[in-house]
Amino acid sequence: MSVGELTSSSDFLPYDRFLDIEGIKLLALPEVTDNFVKAVASIYSEILPETSNANSVLKDQLLSNISSNEIGQRIGLSGPDYYESIGQAEKWHQYSGEVELVDFIWEINTSKNEQLAEILEHQLHTITGLAFKYTYPTKWNYFDSNSDINLAMQEAYSAGVYKTDGMYGDMDAEGLKEVLPQEFAFWFIVTAWDYMDDYFPD
Repeated sequence: MSVGELTSSSDFLPYDRFLDIEGIKLLALPEVTDNFVKAVASIYSEILPETSNANSVLKDQLLSNISSNEIGQRIGLSGPDYYESIGQAEKWHQYSGEVELVDFIWEINTSKNEQLAEILEHQLHTITGLAFKYTYPTKWNYFDSNSDINLAMQEAYSAGVYKTDGMYGDMDAEGLKEVLPQEFAFWFIVTAWDYMDDYFPD
C-alpha cells in the first residue's frame, strides 16, 4: 500500500497540508488535526488492501486509473456551520486547482462509530464517484439512465429496497442524476460489508 507523508504545502490553498494514499490526494484545511488526516489515510488503506482475497487485475486497473488522474479528498473540521461561525462560510470552495474533488470528510466531536461512518461514507463517494468513473466509464456512468449502476438502482427502487422519497428536495434534476446513484452505491456497499447495524443504524 502506497502511503505518503503528511506534507505542508501552499500548492492547494486554502488546504495547507496533503497526504497521498494510492494516488488519492487528501487535502486538509488548517483546522484539521494531523492525526485525523493520518486516520483517514489508514482507512483508505483498509478499503484498498494488499490481500490475496482481492481481484488483483481489477484492483490494479482501479489504482492505475487513480494514479493517472488527479483525484482528491477534502478534509475539514466539524462542518459548514463551524466555518460560518468563524466568518469563512465558503472556505472550501476557494480551491480552484486541477485536483478533482467530489466530497468532504469532517473531523467531528462524536462517538468513534459516528466518526467512522462519516469517514467511510465520503471515502466511498470519492472512490465510486471519481475512481470508478475512470475505471468503468460506461457501466458506472451516473448520467446515462441505461448504465449498469442506474439500472441496478432502478431495480432496487422498484423492489422497495432503495427509497428516496422526501430526500434531496432542494436539488435540481441534473444534480439528482449524480447524487442518487452515488448514494445508492454507498448504501449497497456498506450493506454488503454488513456495516449497517454498527455504523449506519438510522
